[in-house]
Amino acid sequence: MHTKTFSLLSGLFGVVLLSPVQARVTNLIGDHSIPGRLCTGLACTSAEGFAPDVDLKIKDGRPVLMFDDSSTQDRVPDRDWILEANDTEKFGDEYFALRDGDTDNQVFRVFGDAPANSLVVSSSGNIGIGTGLPAANLHIEDDCYTGIKLHRNDSGGRPNSDLIIEASTSALLINDRTLGGSSPVLQFATGMPPASVVVDSQGELGLGTVADVPLHVWREDGTAAIKVENDPSSPPAAREMFRMENNGGSYFSLANTTTGNDWFFVHENNSQGSFFINHSDGGLQMALTRTGDMTLKGDLYTADSCAAGCDRVFDEGYPLPSIPEQMAAIRAKGHLPNVGPTDEDGPFDLSSMTTGMLNELEKAYLYIDRLNRDHETEISALQAEVAQLQSERDKLADILARLAALEAKAGD
Repeated sequence: MHTKTFSLLSGLFGVVLLSPVQARVTNLIGDHSIPGRLCTGLACTSAEGFAPDVDLKIKDGRPVLMFDDSSTQDRVPDRDWILEANDTEKFGDEYFALRDGDTDNQVFRVFGDAPANSLVVSSSGNIGIGTGLPAANLHIEDDCYTGIKLHRNDSGGRPNSDLIIEASTSALLINDRTLGGSSPVLQFATGMPPASVVVDSQGELGLGTVADVPLHVWREDGTAAIKVENDPSSPPAAREMFRMENNGGSYFSLANTTTGNDWFFVHENNSQGSFFINHSDGGLQMALTRTGDMTLKGDLYTADSCAAGCDRVFDEGYPLPSIPEQMAAIRAKGHLPNVGPTDEDGPFDLSSMTTGMLNELEKAYLYIDRLNRDHETEISALQAEVAQLQSERDKLADILARLAALEAKAGD
C-alpha cells in the first residue's frame, strides 16, 4: 500500500502542506471548513495561484490522492483506493488513473490528449465512447474507425486469441487476427433486408425468415439457393460434399408449390436399405436394391443415338452384307459385329449394345426375307416342274389307256 503525506478520514481531516524547504503537518479534529481554496503537496507555495474554477489543488512531482479506509471490524470493507496522475520516470506516460490500494493494480486509466467524449455515462446509464450523447447501452462512434478488440493472452496457460469486431463503411466484420489473418470470418453488409439472419430460442437458424426447421433459407424473389463449393485452387480430389445421417431411413423432397406435385428420394427404413423414388400422385416409381437390382414402374427410354444404324438397314443403298459375309464376320470376331464383345463379368454399355442388337436383328429379318423369297422362287420352280411332270404323266397314262384298248380290240 502506498503511504502519502496526506489523508482524508471520517472524523479526521489531515492536510499536509510541504514546501520544497520544509513540510508542515496540521491535524484538525472535528468538523471544519476552509472558506477559500486549498493547495496540498510538496510543490505548494505560500503564494499559490488558482485557476478560477479550481478549489482544491494537489501539487506535487506525482500528484496522488489516497482514500485510506481505517475500518477494522471483521467483514467490514476496508479496501483503499488511490487517484494518481503521470509517471515519474523520463519518457513515462501522462495519464490520470484509479489504483486499487490493496492490490496495487491500476484498474482505470485515461491518457493525456484523449479526445473529447472518450468515455461518457449518460443520466440513463448509457455508455458513450466517442460521443457525448450515447443513444444505447453502449454507443461507439468515430468518423473513421469503430471496433471492439477481444484479446486473450497466454498468461493463463491458454494460447493467444485475437478477435476484432469492427464496422466499416459497408459491413459489420468479425476478424480473427490470432494467426495474423486479415480477412473477416463473419461479415454482415450494411443495408441487409430484415430477418437476414435469425437464430431463435431453439437454436434454429433462419436466413431471410424466422426458421421452423434447424436451417431455413427463404427469399421472396425466387433466389433461394444453397451452394457448396471448393476453391478451384484446392488440390484435386474426390470429396464428400453432401451427407445426410439419421438413426433410421431418410429422404429428401422436391416440391412444386404451383402444381402440388412432389418427388421423394427415399433411403428405405429397414435392414435392406433400398433406394426409392416416389411421386405424390403415382407412388413408387423406381426401386434400387443394394445388390444393384432395379425396378421401374414405367418404360425406360434412352437418349443415346443408334450409331450402328438401326432402321437405316431398310434404306436403299444400305451396305447390307451378304449372308456368307455376315457369317464370316461373326466367326472372325466371335460376336455379332455391331453388338461388340460382351464381358461375362461386365460392365457393358446397355444403350450401345441394345441398338447394336436391334441393327443385327433387323439385318436378320432382311436375311430371312431374302431366304424366304429365294425359297419361294425355288418352290414356284419346283411346283412348275411338278405340274409339267403331272401333265406328262397324264399324257402317258392316256397313251397307255389307248394302247390297252387297241390290244383288247386286237384280241377280239
